[in-house]
Amino acid sequence: MQQWVGVWFQWVNEWGYPGIVMLMAMESSVIPIPSEIVIPPAAYWAAQGRYSF
Repeated sequence: MQQWVGVWFQWVNEWGYPGIVMLMAMESSVIPIPSEIVIPPAAYWAAQGRYSF
């Protein structure tokens, strides 16, 4: 599971907004991706100024 978390963080980091949207869409579908893994890195990078809020 820890390896998957690292992959998700890297995916969000590389893909930016489309990566966040895709992971959140997968969370809402059948694939079990918790939003707790997607939202914190996105919020952190938004606080750092990498993404605009």
